Amino acid sequence: MKRVAITGGRGRLASGLAGYLRELGWEVVLFSRTGGGEFGVLGDLAEPRTLSGFEAVLHLGWSSVPLVSEGNPGIEEREDLPFARTLVEAAQRCEHSPRLVFFSTAAVYGNTGDAPVEEEVACRPMGRYAAAKLKAEEVFLQAPVACVLRITNVFSLGCAKTRSQGIIPILLESARTGSEVTLWGDGSAMKDYIAASDLHSAVYAVLERGLMGTFNVASGHSLSINALIALVECAAGRALSVRHTAHFAWDVEKAIISSARLRQATGWSPLHDPESAIAAMVKTLEAS
Repeated sequence: MKRVAITGGRGRLASGLAGYLRELGWEVVLFSRTGGGEFGVLGDLAEPRTLSGFEAVLHLGWSSVPLVSEGNPGIEEREDLPFARTLVEAAQRCEHSPRLVFFSTAAVYGNTGDAPVEEEVACRPMGRYAAAKLKAEEVFLQAPVACVLRITNVFSLGCAKTRSQGIIPILLESARTGSEVTLWGDGSAMKDYIAASDLHSAVYAVLERGLMGTFNVASGHSLSINALIALVECAAGRALSVRHTAHFAWDVEKAIISSARLRQATGWSPLHDPESAIAAMVKTLEAS
């Protein structure tokens, strides 16, 4: 049985990934900053004797999201980057280092052109969050065996909840309840959206193939916010209530991302696109 550790264990991405790997017969141990119950203490993971008990460590744990990062300058330098360095140093002291997989963000590229961006393109992060992720990438790539995944915007195929993060569940909640949606900017911002289940299968492919280096994880479906609104309205059969506010200078306005390298290295391919997924999620919400 393969044994893996996942940090950020209380988050929705870590929980979903853990469930996916456990269904495949893997042993998964979740770690969080505080520990307790089923969760190990994050600090304990940065010990060689603890690390050596795992074949891989999936590092999802992070102290901020973009908006929080902008409002709390330096939070990643105080909390995330020191732990990244400690974890890598511990891996370097292991006789048999586990594979370290760092979950980064495609936002490290900044705004892209119309052609899908590949990993060799120079990174120009626009916000503090993306800049800190890029610094962490550099740290992790010093590990004996490491892989960096630059992930686009993840959405769940489950029902929308008010506490869910991301524009798609927010739009679905608006369609369900009639609540107002507040958008940054005019809705023209275009980004790639990948289903959580496709991210799970991509991570599995990375682990199975023992990949090293940097890989984009994207669906290849980039849509504007206005296009997402139109899809939800069409599926729900009613208009959403939308309010526009000023666009944040650090928020990426165009992201066209290629995952060709990952596909070629593993044979992985996403199964879901946001258009059909949104239609299916609206039906699920209406039936619940």
